[in-house]
Formats: sequence, C-alpha cells, structure tokens
Amino acid sequence: MGPSILMVDVVKELEALRQNLLDLSLRNNLLNYRPSQRRTLLITGRKPEKVYELFVLQEKSMRFRANARLKKGEKVENEAEDEASEKESRFLKTIGKILVPEENKLQKENKPQSSRSDLFLKTPEDSETLDKKLFYVFNQANSIFEEQGYPVLYLALGLLQWNDSRSSVKSPKAPLLLIPVELKRIGKARNFSIQWTGDEIFTSITLQAKMKEFGIQLPEFEMPEEAAGIEEYFRAVSRAIHENKDWKLLPEICLDLFNFRKFVMYKDLDSATWPEDMSPADHPLIRKVFNPEDPQCEASGFLEGEVDLKLSAKDTYQIMDADSSQIAVIEDVKAGKNLVVEGPPGTGKSQTIANTIAELMAQGKSVLFVSEKMAALQVVKSRLDSAGLGELCLEIHSNQTRKKAVLEELEKTLNREAPSPIRPERDLNELEKLKHELNEYTLSLGEPVGKLYPSLYTLYGIREKTRAYFESKGLKMPIYKFQEPETWEPETWANAEAVLEKLGQVLPFLEPVRKNPWYGCEPGLILPADLDEIESLTGECAAAFEALETAIKPLNDLSATSKPGTFKGITTVIDAARFVGNSKPLPEKMLQSSEWESETSRAEADVLVSKLRQYIELKTFVDKTFHPAIFELDSSKFEELSGNLLKLLNPKYRKLKKEISACYLSGVPFRDSKILLDLASLSEFKAHRLELESSDAKGKKYFGDYWKGFESEPILLEEYSQWIILFRKYLEEDILTERSFKLIGAGIDSVALESAVSKVLTAKQEFLESFKKVGTRIGTDFGKMFGNGLEAIKLSALKSRVTRWKNETSSLVFWSQYLGYRQICLESRAAPMMEDLESGKIAVCDAIPAFEGNYVEILLNRAFRERPALSTFIRELHENKLGKFRELDKKVLLENQKRIICSSYDNAPKLTSGASRASEAGILLNEFNRKRGHMPIRTLMKKAGGLIQKIKPCFLMSPLSIAQYLDPRSTRFDVIIFDEASQVRPEDAVGALLRGKQVVVMGDSKQLPPTDFFDTVLDSPESEPDDYITAGDIESILNVCKRSFPVKILRWHYRSRHESLIAISNQEFYDNRLYVYPSPMQNDGNLGLKFMHLPDAVYDRGKSGANRIEARAVAKAVFEHFSRHPDKSLGVGTFNVKQQEAILEEIEILLKANPGFDLNLENERGEHFFVKNLETIQGDERDVILLSVGFGFDGSRKLSLNFGPLNREGGERRLNVLITRAREKCVVFANFTSKDLHLEENSAFGLRALKVFLEFAESGRLPSPAYSKETLNSSFEDAVSKFLEENGCEVHRQIGCAGYRLDLAVPDPIYPGRYVLGIECDGASYYSLPVARDRDRLRQQVLEGLGWKIYRVWSTDWYLHPKESREKLLEAVKGAIKLAKAQEKSEIKLNVPIINEPSAWAGPKNRNPERELSSAGKLSSAEKLFSAEKLFSAEKLFSAEKLSDFPEAPGLPAFSTSPAGNMASKNDEGLETLFYDRTSLSETFEAEVLTETSFGAEVKEPYSGDFFKLEEGLTPSSDIDFLPEIALKAESTALIADGNSRKKPVRRSGKSKLLKFSTQPCSEEDEIGLIPEPEPEKGSFFQACPEIDFSTDSEIKKKRKRLNEFAYIYGSGGDFKPELDSEEDNYDNYTGEDDGYAGEDDSYAGSWDCVGSEKWILEPESESKNESTVESAIEPDPEKLPEKPNSLETTIPLYQTCHSSGLPQSGDISEVSDKRLEEAVIRIIGCEGPIHAELLLQRIKSHAGIPRMLGKIKQRIFDIAALAESSGKIQVKGEFYWPVSEPASLLRRRDGDISVKIEWICDEEIIEAIRFVLNSQYSTPLEDLIVQTSRVLGIKNTRKNTRERIEKLVLSGIENNVLAVLPNKMIYFT
Repeated sequence: MGPSILMVDVVKELEALRQNLLDLSLRNNLLNYRPSQRRTLLITGRKPEKVYELFVLQEKSMRFRANARLKKGEKVENEAEDEASEKESRFLKTIGKILVPEENKLQKENKPQSSRSDLFLKTPEDSETLDKKLFYVFNQANSIFEEQGYPVLYLALGLLQWNDSRSSVKSPKAPLLLIPVELKRIGKARNFSIQWTGDEIFTSITLQAKMKEFGIQLPEFEMPEEAAGIEEYFRAVSRAIHENKDWKLLPEICLDLFNFRKFVMYKDLDSATWPEDMSPADHPLIRKVFNPEDPQCEASGFLEGEVDLKLSAKDTYQIMDADSSQIAVIEDVKAGKNLVVEGPPGTGKSQTIANTIAELMAQGKSVLFVSEKMAALQVVKSRLDSAGLGELCLEIHSNQTRKKAVLEELEKTLNREAPSPIRPERDLNELEKLKHELNEYTLSLGEPVGKLYPSLYTLYGIREKTRAYFESKGLKMPIYKFQEPETWEPETWANAEAVLEKLGQVLPFLEPVRKNPWYGCEPGLILPADLDEIESLTGECAAAFEALETAIKPLNDLSATSKPGTFKGITTVIDAARFVGNSKPLPEKMLQSSEWESETSRAEADVLVSKLRQYIELKTFVDKTFHPAIFELDSSKFEELSGNLLKLLNPKYRKLKKEISACYLSGVPFRDSKILLDLASLSEFKAHRLELESSDAKGKKYFGDYWKGFESEPILLEEYSQWIILFRKYLEEDILTERSFKLIGAGIDSVALESAVSKVLTAKQEFLESFKKVGTRIGTDFGKMFGNGLEAIKLSALKSRVTRWKNETSSLVFWSQYLGYRQICLESRAAPMMEDLESGKIAVCDAIPAFEGNYVEILLNRAFRERPALSTFIRELHENKLGKFRELDKKVLLENQKRIICSSYDNAPKLTSGASRASEAGILLNEFNRKRGHMPIRTLMKKAGGLIQKIKPCFLMSPLSIAQYLDPRSTRFDVIIFDEASQVRPEDAVGALLRGKQVVVMGDSKQLPPTDFFDTVLDSPESEPDDYITAGDIESILNVCKRSFPVKILRWHYRSRHESLIAISNQEFYDNRLYVYPSPMQNDGNLGLKFMHLPDAVYDRGKSGANRIEARAVAKAVFEHFSRHPDKSLGVGTFNVKQQEAILEEIEILLKANPGFDLNLENERGEHFFVKNLETIQGDERDVILLSVGFGFDGSRKLSLNFGPLNREGGERRLNVLITRAREKCVVFANFTSKDLHLEENSAFGLRALKVFLEFAESGRLPSPAYSKETLNSSFEDAVSKFLEENGCEVHRQIGCAGYRLDLAVPDPIYPGRYVLGIECDGASYYSLPVARDRDRLRQQVLEGLGWKIYRVWSTDWYLHPKESREKLLEAVKGAIKLAKAQEKSEIKLNVPIINEPSAWAGPKNRNPERELSSAGKLSSAEKLFSAEKLFSAEKLFSAEKLSDFPEAPGLPAFSTSPAGNMASKNDEGLETLFYDRTSLSETFEAEVLTETSFGAEVKEPYSGDFFKLEEGLTPSSDIDFLPEIALKAESTALIADGNSRKKPVRRSGKSKLLKFSTQPCSEEDEIGLIPEPEPEKGSFFQACPEIDFSTDSEIKKKRKRLNEFAYIYGSGGDFKPELDSEEDNYDNYTGEDDGYAGEDDSYAGSWDCVGSEKWILEPESESKNESTVESAIEPDPEKLPEKPNSLETTIPLYQTCHSSGLPQSGDISEVSDKRLEEAVIRIIGCEGPIHAELLLQRIKSHAGIPRMLGKIKQRIFDIAALAESSGKIQVKGEFYWPVSEPASLLRRRDGDISVKIEWICDEEIIEAIRFVLNSQYSTPLEDLIVQTSRVLGIKNTRKNTRERIEKLVLSGIENNVLAVLPNKMIYFT
C-alpha cells in the first residue's frame, strides 16, 4: 500500500509542476500578440519572403530607417547622411580597385546587385521613438538572455488571426514564423543593426499546440533555399485553416520579445515523451526529492576535519585550491550522496563545482552542470579551461548552440594530441610525508598536557604571562616541586587556586603571620563563648609575669646585676649575683683595670702563669739532680761530642763528661742520651728564669699584689685569673653593672642576696606554670611560636605576647579561621607554598602567579620529553618544510590536471573509420565529414549521445537547453549539479533531475528566490517595472531539496578584498558564520564600502520613478572609474528597474559626448561592464560595484518608506545579493542617510537591513554589538604584543570582523588605517585547523593575496630560543616599516582625463532624457565629413604630378582633436584611434576602425600591425581628391597590408553592399566588385572584410567564434565570437527535425556519402599481418575477401588455414599409424583451433587425398582426437577442438576460398567478434551489430541462420548483464 500511495503523490506533484509550465491562455503573447508601445517594432515596406531572403539567404546585417515624416530640421540631416554615405561608397570603391587582386574579385556577373535600400528596414516610428524602442529592446533581450539562458528576440513573419468562441478576446493574433535575431551596436555612433543569429527558424510551437485543440495541424516549417518557399508555407498554413471562418494569415512583420521556453519544458515533462519503463514518477531521484525516506536528513557525511585523516593525495584529483569545507562537499559527491550545498556570496561555489567535476571525471562519471545564468556556466567553464579540462566539457546552452560548432568541438577533442605521461607518485608521497609532519607539530601544540589547559600552546602563554609578571617586579619566580601535576583534575586545581586566593585576602589582616600574637597556636574552633575562659587565663599569666619582674628588681639592686632578657638570662643573673656574693673584697682599681678586657691580654696572663708553673717544676728537678756548680759549667758542646762514633777516643769528650758527671747529686746516667735530656731541662730552666725576670712588670700589671716574682703562687694566680675573666665577662655581657666595682670592694650581704634569689626563682616557676596553662588551652607550639625553647625566649617578647594575648583575645577567632584555610592549603596541591607564604618569602599577591608558573614549567618539561615534534623544533627547518609543502601542494594540483587529462585520453573513444553507419561511431564520423545538412543536436544526442558523453563527460547546459536538446530516451548522467539553485523553480529542474542518478544542488537560500520578473517583462510589456515582482516569491528547487538531502555549507569567504564588503551580509543574514579575512588597508579609498550622499538629487515619485541626478552621478562615476582604473571591472546595481533604465540612458548620453570611451572592453577575467537591477544581478561579481538606491526624498522633500521590492517578503534576500557583488570597492549613491530612515518596529526586514547597511556605509562601524571585537584571551599573543610595544613599536590586536582575526598587526606610520605587517602566532586559530592545506597554505595565501605581508611567530621557538626569536621579530617589524616609508616616496600620481559632460545635463534636473538620448548621437553633416587635410600627407608617399589623372574622391576621416581623442595612447594599440575619428563616420559607413577588436580565439590582443602605420608616410593633401596618389603607390600599400594579413580572422559568409579591395591598379572603367558587408562587431577593416586576401601566399584562415551575447550593450562589440560558416561549402539539403523540441519521431533523413573516403580515417591504420606460429609448412591463405579499404574487418587477423598436416596423399589412412594420425590432428587443431569437428574431417580428407569420408574413417579420427584429449594434448568443447594453450587470436576473419559457415564458428569467437564491434563503434543497433559481426568473421552474406545465431548470443549477453539495450535501442556493454 505504501509504494502505491507514494506513486500517486509523486505523479500529482509532477503534474502540478508541469501545469505551472503550461500557458495556452490568451495571456500568452505567442497566442494573443499585443504590440507594445514600448518595444514592438513593425516593419513596413517589406514582404515576409523578401525579409527572409535578406536575413537568411543573403545573411545581411541590416539597419533601421525611421518614418519619412520627419520633424523640422531632420531632413537636412538625413540628406547630409546620404551624401556622406555616397562619398564613403566612392571612397571604398576606389580603395577596392587598389587593394583587391584581380583573381580574387567576386563573380559579379553571377551576383544580383543590391540597392542601397536593401540595407534598411523601414518602420512607422519617427527617429526618436525608433531609437528609444531599439534601446529598450536591446537591453531587455541581452539581460534576459544573460540571466535566464534563452534568447527572446525574434522577427515574427506573418501573424495568424484566429478566434475562440470560448474567449472574450476577439480575433487574437499569433506570430507564425519566428526568426531568431540579434541587435548590435555599430561603431562610435552606436547605431543599431540587426541580423539573423544562424539558429533554426521555426513555427511557433505554442501556436501549434493551441491549434491542436481546434483539430488543426499546422505544417512544420523547413527552411527553404529560396524566398518563394515562404509563400508556399503561408499557402500551406492558409489551407490548414481555411475551414475556420474569420481565420486568416496576415503578412505582417514585427520585431519583439517572445518566450516559448515554458512550453518546451512542458512538453519535456510529458509522460508520453518518456519510455514506458522510465516513468518520471518512478525515477529514484524524483521520489527522493518529493518523498524523502529520511525527512530529518541528518547524515553528516564527510567531515571537514577528516580531510587529512581519511584522504591521501593520490586519491584526490582537485585541480584548484579547495578548503576543507569544499573538500567535504566534493568527497560526499564522490561517495554518491545527494547533497544540498549552501554557498553564501563569495565562498567559492564555482571553484567547488569545477573541482567536483574534475573529481567525477577522474572517476569516469558523466556530469551535467545546470544553471540558468550563462555567466555561471562560463565561470565554471573558464575554470576548467584554465586547468586544461575544458576540452572534456561540452557547452550546449539554449539556442546559442551551433550544430557545426558542436561537431567541430567533438572532433577537436577526438583528434587532440596525446598528453605527455606523468608520474606524480614521488611528489604525492612527499606531500603526504610533509603533511603528516606538519600535522604532528600542530597536534603536539594543540593537544593538552595535563587535564587543566586545552593545549600546550596555552601553557606557553601562561608561562610568558608569569615570566613577564615577575620580571616587571624585578623578581625571580620561586621554584616549587609539585607532585604529578599532569594528573591534577580541574577541581583539584580550582580548590588550590581558590584557597590561595582566600589566603591572599586573609593574610594581609594577620600582619606577617609569624608576628601575629597567635602564631604557633592552634586552638581549634574558637567561638565567642570560649573567649572568657581564655581571657581569664591570659590575665593570670600577665599578672604572674608582673610578679616575676617585681622579684627580679631587688636581686639586681643587691648584686649590681642588670635586668635579665630571657628565662636563661634570669639564671645567668642569679649565677652572677651568687658569683659576686662569693667573691673576696678586691681593690676597686684592680677590678676597673682594663688589662683583662682583650683576649690578647688574657692569653698573655695565662702564658705568664703557665711559665711560672713550669719554672717551679724545672727548678724542683734541677735542685734534685745537680749541684749548683752545674750553672757554671759550659755543657753546650756535649751534644756535639757525644754524637761522634770515636767519642771515647776524644779527650774533650771524656773531660766534659767527667765534669758533668761530677755535678750530679746522685747516680750519673749511663747513657749519654739521658744526660742530654737532663742538660736540656737545665737549659729550659735557665730560659724560664730569664723570662720571668724580664716579666716582673707584667705580673704586677695583671696580678697586682698577688704577683711576687719567683715566689708567686701559681694556684692563687690562676684562681684570680679565672675570677677576673668571669667578672669581666659578666661586665661585657652587661650582666654586672659598673656599680659592682664598689659593691665588691665594699663587700656584699650574702644572706640578703640569697633571699632575693629565692624569690626570683619562685616567681619564675609560677609564671611558667601559668604560661603553660594558657598554651595548653590555645594549642601553643612554643618552638614554632618563638623559634626556641622557653629558656631562650626574650622576656620582653614574652611580655609583649602575653600582654597582646590579654588585650587581643577576640582576634583569636579570626586566627582560628585562618588556620582552617591554612589546613586546606596544606591538604591541597599548593601545600609546598604555605611555608613561604607564612614566612613572607613570597608575597601573597605573587602566590597564584607562582603556582601557575611552576605548574606550567613542570608540564612543559614533561611535554618536551614526550613529544619529539616539540623537542626537535627548529624555526628554519620548520619554515623550509612549510615552503616545500606549499610548493608541492600547488604542484600536485597541476599534476592532478595532467593526471585527469592523461586518464581521459586513455579512456577516450578511438573511432575507427570502418564503423557501421547506424552505430554511434558511424553516425558521429558521418557528421564530421558532412559540409552541411547536419543532424539537429537533439537527434545527434539521441543517436550518439552515449559516445558523445564518453568524448565529453561533462555537459554544461541550462534547464531549457536540457529539454530542448537531450532526448529523454538516450542521454543520462551519473551526477547532476545545479548552480544558483535558489533561482531555479522545481518545474524547471525536474527535467534535469530525470536525466541523472545523483544530484548536487548548490545555491544560497539567503539570496534571490525564483520570481516572475522576466516572464512579466516578456508577457506584460506595458506593466510598470516596480510591479514586476509578485508579492510572494516562488519556492526554489534548493528549498525543496533541503527537505530531502543533507545540507553542507561553504564557509570560507574569498571574494571581498575588504571585510566591510561582506560585514553587513555576514552579520544580518549569516550570523557571522562566514570565515572572512581582513584587509591590510582598512581606510583605503580604493577598497571597502563607501557612501556618496547626493542631497540635491530628487526621486521622481509617481512620475518617471527615477532619480535623474543620482543616475547622472553614477554615470559620471562609471566614466571616471574607467579613466582611473581601466583594468578594474565595474558593475552598477540599482534598487529598481526604472533607475536601471535611467542610468543606462545617462551613460548613453555620456558616450555620445565622449566617443573615445569604450565600456565594452573586458578585463583579464573576461568581465564586462553592466548595469543591472537587484532582480538580475545575482551571480555577477566585479572589482567595483556602484549601487544606486534611486528611492529617496522627492521634490517636496518627503521620504517615503516604499522601497519597492525591499518592502516585500524576501526583500532582504534581494538586498543581500545586491550588497555582496563587489570584490574591492562598493560605492552607495543615495539622497538620504540612515538617520533619515525612520523605521517602525514592524518594518520589513529588508528595510531594517538597509538602514543598518547605510549606517555602516556612512560611518564604517556596525551598529550591532556583534561587530565589536571580542577580546580573545591569549597570553602568548599578549606577551608578543607587549614585547613589541616595549621596543617602541605600535601594535594592533585582533584585526578583522568575523570568522578569522589576525593576531597582531603593525600599522603604517604614514597612512593610518593601513598595515605594513601582519603577525600570526601558532595559537588556537592555527592549531585548531586539522587540515594542513587550510592551515599552512590557503590561509596565508589568501592573506597575502589581500596585500598582507605575514610574519609568523612560532611559540615553540619563542620558548626554546627566546633571544633569537625576539630579535628576528623586531627585525621583521622594523624592516616592514622601513619598506613602507620607501614605497611611499616612490608612489606616482596619474593624471586623469577630463570627462565631457553633455549639454543636456545643464537642463532641468529630472527632465525625461529620452529625447536627449535619441538626439545626442546625431551629428551635423559637417562633423560627419571626412577631413583629408588632417589625415594624409603625400610628401613621402604620393606623387603630386599624378593628381589630375584621377577622379574626385570623397572626404576622408580626420584625426580626432577632441579630448576623447587625446585619451588614446600613442602606442600600437592606440594608433587606430588616431587613424580614424569614429565620431566623424556616417551611420552607413560600416568598415570603420574600432578600438575594440574581435579576432579569433587565438588572437587575444588588438590589431597593431603596420596597416595602421600608413599615417606615418602620409601628409595632408591640398586637395580632397587625393585618391589617384593611392593608385600610384599601390605596391607600397600592398606590402604593408601583406604583413598584417596573417592575423586576420575568417568571417562568416555574408553578402551586402561593400567594396572588395584590390591591390592591382585598375582603370576607372573597371567595374567595382561587391564584397560581403563587414559585420558590425568587427573592430578593423581586416576583420570586417576577410575575403580580401592581403597575403602573398595561401593561408588557412582562423575560425571565428560565436558572438558573445554577454558583451555589454555599449561599445563596438569586441567580445563577439561568430562561428565559421564557409559559403564555399556545398551543403546538401537536410530535412531532419530542428534543434528545438521535437516529437517522438526523431528520424534522420541524411545520406551516407562518406563511407570509404579518406576523411573517415581519424588515425592511419595498417592491416595487421599475423605470421603463423605453427610449422613452416603451414602457410596463410593468400586470397582475401574483396572489401572496403577502411572497413572494420581489415583490422582482424586472417584465418590461418593448415595446408599440410604430414599425412601422405595416399587416399587411404588405414595404413597411417595412430601416432602419426594423432600428430596430424594435433597439428591441424594447433593451427586452426578452435575448429569444428566437421572442418577437422575436411582438413584430413584434403591432406590425405581421401575421396570419400566413410563412417569408419570418421570414427577413427574422432577416437584419435578423444585419445589426444585424454592425454592432455588438445581440448574438446562441444563440437569444437581447441589447442591446449589459448590461441593467440581467438577472433579471425575467414577469407578467399575458406568455407564460412556460422555453425563452424564457436560461440566464444562470435562473442569476441561482438565485443570487437562494440569496442570499435560503440553502441550499435541490434541489426547493425549482427551484420557487422558477421562481416568481421568473414561472412559476406548475413543469412537467416547466421542472423539467428549472432542474435541469440547478443540476447544471452543482455540476459547475463554483459550487454544492455540503451534507451535509444542500441546495444552496448553494461
């Protein structure tokens, strides 16, 4: 049930759409022709047959002549015009005698002479009305053709007056025959001419359809060869309608706009047109469009970020740059997805389409590219042409397609040269490697380290921020070691940072923490209730301390001690008091002695006491050992003498020893060593005694009365010494005061002293107990609080602490809270910092920066160890890698072009000359060789469409041309691509959808929808322009498909060279989603959006509806633009049609006043100037756009809010289109400002957007906050910016308005608003782009294309090599500034020519200019005459003596002396402007030299040969009749002309009254031969008269191309590209259908006249000669079948007959051994296999000479064959014997005497023959395929059995899906 319901729905939907195309009502101008006062031109004085003869048969270009009833003053002017024309004729006739050789003259006797009146078409209008109508028709016809893709200008021959009783309209008239024509503008006078386009002339198909309702079959019109054929056709029509009363045929002729496109497309959707098995309603695409299976369509398809992940370079075939959003679209299309692509303005839709087509062609798919706008087709075609793929595309765009041109294009593609082979593997692999390495770096930079920050780049920024922070404070960041920071969770970090922040707020209130009275206390939670208890304890403690102080004071007084500072000091004071109390009374003088103060003195006193003790000990030893006599004995030499070995022999020794021994009191030592020790002690005693004697004074000084010399007591002296030292120590330590001198001297009361000591000790103990009690309550850590034990605590600090405890008890609550935060910090990741915070080593304000900085440093260290791309980063190497990647990426695009070209060439059809007539190859080859009578394109596509698609896999067509030229039964495409789909109606798109398998719909739903604008223009010519747009817009195929297919968006905006040109559109319509690049010239006068306020301009509301002053301002701006910037393309856009017409009229007037201007010249892109309204401007873009609002203040200074289409629904879409057309500059003209536009809340969106747009144009600032620059928090970029600022450089941040912002930019110091350098960091906008091409090439390429000079700062380099990186950046900035200053000095200002304003502009401001328009171009007769005196000089070239020999000559053109003439440059290109003053030429002189030329395709530059240098050798003549001089110098003239003839193009044959020049002198009596009239689009005499051969040798003339109807309506038509139609070609009559819509019967009536001719041969082929690989005894049959020299079968190797098998010619094989017979069988099979069994028997019979093959013999042979098979020597397949190995050539041609029976040929060979035929001639009808297959096999006559056998195999191939029956009933491979 489901499918049936779906079918019904689709059928109804299709029928509804089809009915939208049907208009057989009397509203249709083709059925009820209503002449328009605005545009209809009636032709009088001519009969239809005469017009047909002039236009079609003679192919004349004609002009118009106004009614003879002229206004006052016009008669003289026309007479002067005729006189000037006559003079021109005389002049050209004379020149013709000179320049045209005798042998090249036309056969005038065979040519009918035409009168001058044949050049004109008479009209009943006066000249003013005629000019006005022609101007309007010309503009409308060109506009409709360009925007809608179909011609509408026709010359109607005959009107059928008919009646319909059902209608109230009486006697409607309908045009019968329609001749497609074109209007052209001729020369500087800009006169109109009309000529036939060369397209088919047809009967109105709409009228034919209407007549069928009345049962009338109008006869088909076939173009007759004679004018009388028109009368015969009219008679045939009259016979068809003669039964209808009041119906008649009127022989009227009129020129008007007609539209039959709807009916053609209506017929195309007729289900009867389509085959039964191809119903439109069953088409898969149609069902998906109108009944989507998945309404949500959420399939994302290929993602932009997956480009580098999923695609390799070798798998892509992009031929030009493509960003990731475009690549995602391309990949989805390649994957077979139906897709909708939203392409906002300037996002590269045509670029994407070209790449998509290239990729599809690389896949071998066929593509149909569809667009109504001719410009859209041309843009894509030009892109494909530039890539070398244009030859694979076929343009079939509406009626502009010529049959011969299509065939020539196909033949050219087939015959193209083989491309050079390409091996891109190395480049592709290297590109992939570089891409991977670059992506690795960005991944390393963009991947997070740890869990807190999004990327490593962010860590760089934080590091730079913290580094700068501490450097600004002159500090070094403290180092902390955090544990495993990479594992920290965001919550962990946030907790640590939060507690640091809180501590930062709390710590300042706690003073330095360690000085806080409660430092060291941890009381826990303290509440107010706890404070009373703590206050009591602290009070008791304070009282105890006071008691201690009270007890210490008496002790100090009694012991002369000082007040102690610590508890230890109390102990010391007590010890000092007891020391003093135990001392003996001493003289005060001794105590005050300063001798004991120094350490030296103390040491000296100790030494003296020590010597005294030693002296006493030595004296005791000496007295016990020696007699006193020893002191008198000199024993000093004993040591010397006792050391001699012979001492006993020495008397001195013996004597001295004896004397010493005598002094001993008791036993003398035996050994001398003992004696020596005793003597040493004696010597030491003597020394001490001497020292003590000399130290007596010192002893007195140190010990006073205690020193008694040698009698002093050492013990007493030591005690004194110790006491005095301790006393001095107490004094030095201020423990004892100076009062102690007197106190000790007088003596101390020891009892009182001891009592005071006891009290102090008691008070101390009580205090300590109280203090510890308080400490216990508040959790005091005394070691932490005071840093030492209690004994070391200073009493003053203790007193202060206790006092503060007592007085500040309440602060303990805050302290307890702080301790809570401190504990949290200790438990957090910031714990290592707590100690420094409390100690004050780090300020609380530095805590968080230090925390972040250390965290980052640790992570960076770890990242560099784990990521090689970072640790190995070197700036120079990385940038070299980038450069190589960019170079390779561009190179691969070029290689892709070559890859596709090579692949397409390899897969292209190779047509052979022997193809059968009915096959596709045969049809195409036959058409190539025809001179005329070619098939209509529709027929050709029906019969050979498959082959044409293989030759041209891409078709470029409009919806109309699809219906017109592509038969539904034949041509199908793999992919259909729509462009500008928002303007395509569903009914217009269905025809294309039905011809495809997959569809890609490109457009912009924010731009123009389909409208009835052009239909209204055509069908309602009298309607006001503002009424053209209906209230509601029509739904487009884009919106329909968006409901069915996935949608992708192109986001990169490329068009605008200044962001202001897209800013409003991006904000108002695209939510700032476009990726827009900023311009380096923010305030440049030549870039961006500008506003031109015209307060004096007046909008003529309710009358003309135009703003004339504004129109003039725009027109003048147009001329000024081309004066200043001739290389910049320009377009004008208006808000309504009336303003468009007003501007066109004003430009026309200006052109008359400035004849030197040519607005038709194209720039390098082939872009011409245009003036369009907001309904027609979509799809166009220009360097500069001028916008004329038109609406505004009227004459009463009232501003209405009626802005035409903008007020209606969808008006904002029209505004969006209008304001986004400019690449570089957009100037808005209006007589009001945004402030004058007072809108209401419910005002239309279009008006609100207009107000925003005007406000932005005026101020340069978007009113919406969305435009305000958001501050992107990037610490790294801030650091770079700050560095530059610190070094004196001005830097701006975040340049741009949407999508993309340049990180930093250095402004130009001379020109504010201009930037000399852009600085990009590798931040988030860099590493977040996952596609290397986007990131590392395209973005910088776009920026540099906008004029940016980019310097990149690599964050990794900045981190690793900070000094070098900073120096290079600074050097780049200063270098850019220096360069900018140098360039400013070298700029040169150009002089701009003055624009001549017409006198008409001096009149009333808003007067109607139509009369001005018609009269501005008319010149006086004097101005039109040629002035010979100013043109030629005969002094160098002509002989004055010969002047009288020649007749009088007409006037000659003069040099221009007008300002416009002075504008022309004096180089070769401008010489032609100086040679002819085109304003002086009469309207009938059509051989004038024009500045713009239209040569053949190969000629791209204006003609600049020596012909225009004639003036160099000519001087003014004293007489106007100077022509005889030219005859005398004919030879010189011919030589000059000869050098230029090689560039002249060939024109289409056409005959009119113009002279043919001769280079041979001739007498006056010689007749002047007529030559074809020069076409008005030709820019030079050589182009206009190609029949004149100026060359001395023969030369193939270049083909002219078809007229480019897009050329702007002004100028000489330099873009016209006519096709070649040589009149020498002998055409046969062709009676096939025309190129318009045809019925089902597409029979072809042409004849086959080229079979076997040399023209069939596309590539020379030689007959292959196969040598036998069997034995030499086997020879090929020398006989051949008689055959055509170029037939297919000639390429087939001949059947090799085995002539000898080794059998004896005995007539009996019974004597032949089995082995020998087997060898014979194998030999025959090896030579002829596969061979039929019967043929094998015949071979053996012949070789053995057997007279009769009996059954027994047959059986033996079969048995032998079976034996050979079983032994593996042959194969048997059915009735055929095969050799063991496959034959070298399975397909063989039987020839000569070889018996040919289809039964004796195996199926495999027949199938191979079928395959060969199809491969050679492509799809072929079944009957033709059977015949051709039999011929290939060598069967001369295709009998019934042969036909049935081959047909059976073909049908089997069809059943097995090897072959298929195509829609055109031909057979080809599946």
